[in-house]
Amino acid sequence: MSNKHLLSKSLLLLLIISALLTGCRSSRRAAEQAADQAGQTAKQQTKEFTPLQYVTGKLDFTARKNGTNSLSVGGSIKMGRNEIIQLSLVYFIMEVGRLEITPEYILVLDKYNSRYIRKAWADLPQTEGLGYEAIQQFFWGEYPMQGRQSLTIPLSASVSLELSYLEWTEVEKRKFPKKMQLTILSGRQAYAGIFEYSNLKAPAKLGNIQTKVGSSYREVEISEIIELFSGSR
Repeated sequence: MSNKHLLSKSLLLLLIISALLTGCRSSRRAAEQAADQAGQTAKQQTKEFTPLQYVTGKLDFTARKNGTNSLSVGGSIKMGRNEIIQLSLVYFIMEVGRLEITPEYILVLDKYNSRYIRKAWADLPQTEGLGYEAIQQFFWGEYPMQGRQSLTIPLSASVSLELSYLEWTEVEKRKFPKKMQLTILSGRQAYAGIFEYSNLKAPAKLGNIQTKVGSSYREVEISEIIELFSGSR
């Protein structure tokens, strides 16, 4: 399999993980529980200390199918609470892709193939009760895991999503995830994305880091990306 195809697989895995987190009707209850837990966590944090507002760091992202590594790439993470989550993937010093999630939209930028998907939350199906807040809770290490390291959320009769916190660290004396995993389980197939962070910092601000998509990029639909990911092309 070519490096180009492997890079595409890694970028598409990010998209599908995002789509599942935001678009599944059967996950609504889990999202509502997450919102309740987040409120309790915020109250506790207020008593102890002000929660982090911004975090930046280096990222190692590994795409894995059925327990076997498909590709590992470097990159970075930049997050502003209630503002933005931005993951950048770098392969041989070149940025090949970017996942950007804000309260208004989701953007997946495939720089390697000059294409992108940008969807407003209002245009995504089945987003009520889930959306940006649930994703933010997971990436900030605040998703309610019910006392467990991993939590499996049924998405349909044959597909489920497993969320796992594998390692923790501290940023400015606040607990923060160091290594996380999102796994799509479909029949006998397991597609996992592993996020491992280093050099984590808490800057005072990020500035405006929202991505502007150039005119040379082609907009594609989620259905086209999923078809490519499934190997039918």
